[in-house]
Amino acid sequence: MGENKEVPVPVEAVAGGRLNLPCDITSPIMDDEVYLVLWYKDEVATPIYSLDARRGPIGQARHAANEALSGRAYFSSVPQPAVLQVDRVTLDDEGLYRCRVDFRKARTQHSALIVSIAVPSGVPIIKDYNGKMLSGVIGPFNDGESLHLICQTEGGKPTPSLVWWRARRIIDDSYEVLEHAITRNELFIDKLQRRDLMATLTCQTTNNKISPPLEASVTLDIHFKPLTVHVKGKKRKLSAMKTAQFECEAKGSRPPAVISWRKGSFKLKNAVSRVSAQGNVTSSTLTITPTSDDNGKFLYCAADNPAIPGSAVEDGWKLDVHCR
Repeated sequence: MGENKEVPVPVEAVAGGRLNLPCDITSPIMDDEVYLVLWYKDEVATPIYSLDARRGPIGQARHAANEALSGRAYFSSVPQPAVLQVDRVTLDDEGLYRCRVDFRKARTQHSALIVSIAVPSGVPIIKDYNGKMLSGVIGPFNDGESLHLICQTEGGKPTPSLVWWRARRIIDDSYEVLEHAITRNELFIDKLQRRDLMATLTCQTTNNKISPPLEASVTLDIHFKPLTVHVKGKKRKLSAMKTAQFECEAKGSRPPAVISWRKGSFKLKNAVSRVSAQGNVTSSTLTITPTSDDNGKFLYCAADNPAIPGSAVEDGWKLDVHCR
């Protein structure tokens, strides 16, 4: 095989899949015929596969494969260029392949291929910092809370990449390879925000251009504090012993805020609350019959998300009650 000066062409396949080894069997001379196609691997002098068309047309040629390729290799002359197809490939199929083509008229042609076999890693898994496996919708977390997720995958040749995506954007590609062929990428989000609600974070691994990437995903559920609380028409003058209504509206809480009323430090019970269809607006209507003693006292409406300690916001004002 010393006459072959070709630079080997790289070819990649995935373990368990198919390896296609092209070999051009086209003669440079018109009306020529292929006599013999021989495949060699590495430095072994015996062919691993042969196609013998010396006794008839190539469609009726005799095919022979060595023991390593028996039952899983076939040379097809139909594609352009022709292809030696090897199925169920393993790491043992890596190496240097040479194709020799003998013609009835033309000079013998040689080509070379260097084959590498990729072994995909395992499907990634996502865990929290306590080692609990995570999937689907996770949380709920609180607005402003930090998030620490760990993604890891096992095995793979060559060493796989392990990258965190959000939508179509890479947010963390700083993976590391640990012992026992474990690849790991830790994702830190310092403060969760409203825009992170129902965001899907995907950890994706790949180590070849043939098989699709493997991935795992989680979706974030987040609780929010109330953003605003406001009482409508609070500055108006009131008449003693005349019933009045006030409406208090809280926005931005998830789950919806719980509204409470108080006069000074005294809690008021006679209020009716409702939640909007959108879910993040709560309104409460308070009915009171002020007395002259209420003049100058403070009335407060407070909105609180019970899931988040210390999330209450309030709106308050001094009552202006006149005697009739």
